[in-house]
Amino acid sequence: MFYLYFIQLFLILSGQQMDTKEPDLSQLLPLSITGWEKTENDSYYNEESLFNYINGGAELYISYGFNNVISRRYSRNGNSQIAVEIFDMGNSINAYGVFTHVREEMDESYGQGSQLYEDAILFWKYRYYVSVVSLDGSEDAQLTIKNIAEYIDDSISETGELPGVLRVIPERGLVDESVLYFHHPAWINSLYYISDENILNIDNQTGCILARYGDKKDRSYLLAIRYSTIEDAKRAFNQFYKVFSEEKDSPGLSLMEDGTWIAYTRHHRYFFGVFHASSEILAKDLLQETIDRIDSQGL
Repeated sequence: MFYLYFIQLFLILSGQQMDTKEPDLSQLLPLSITGWEKTENDSYYNEESLFNYINGGAELYISYGFNNVISRRYSRNGNSQIAVEIFDMGNSINAYGVFTHVREEMDESYGQGSQLYEDAILFWKYRYYVSVVSLDGSEDAQLTIKNIAEYIDDSISETGELPGVLRVIPERGLVDESVLYFHHPAWINSLYYISDENILNIDNQTGCILARYGDKKDRSYLLAIRYSTIEDAKRAFNQFYKVFSEEKDSPGLSLMEDGTWIAYTRHHRYFFGVFHASSEILAKDLLQETIDRIDSQGL
């Protein structure tokens, strides 16, 4: 997930110019702060022009309903530089989804969730995903990116809802920072390879969670998908069954060639799959815990 930080840093250093302007995002940023001044005209991108700015990385944002982005630089004494980007993702669920791609630890120092590095602060709040990066690594810049992040955090007065599908995943054994939210099939293999095809009919109307469970020696993965209708969930389950089931397998349970287990089921309008479980019992138990959460909450 750290790769996204390097992509952003490369793009900032490349100095690409944007071709559209969205002035509302500029209201979330200071013109100057603790002696650091805005040094250039703000740059903007929309969905049509984002590929010119993020060549090779635009797919991530666009797959989450990206609207536009502002990029601003700050300088002190004409030398040190700080680069800030605010991505308007259209709603809080999309902003949260993008953030889950960079999250490596649980932290709420800024916004509704943040990832902190020595020279960068990444966070999400409401409908925005925010990146604040020191380009020279000076102590002054490292302190100032905290001030800028705090300013932006305070400027965004609203907070956003989390995806409802998060409520169904069990907490016991969950690696919290691993939770990945998406609604585009491109990310189905992010934690564990499942398929190159969209066999589960993932689209903008679905809400999907991938998460790791257990420690590195006993790692398993949970996939939870909420569909718009029960019929949609049935179709997805049937397609998955055709791909993963063999005659020797019990319904909803498969032993893989590497000795790990897959368990899967449909419950109401949800599809659940447990992958890479070290035992049949572990796979079944995690699946049952997920079903029990739905029933207990009336989801």
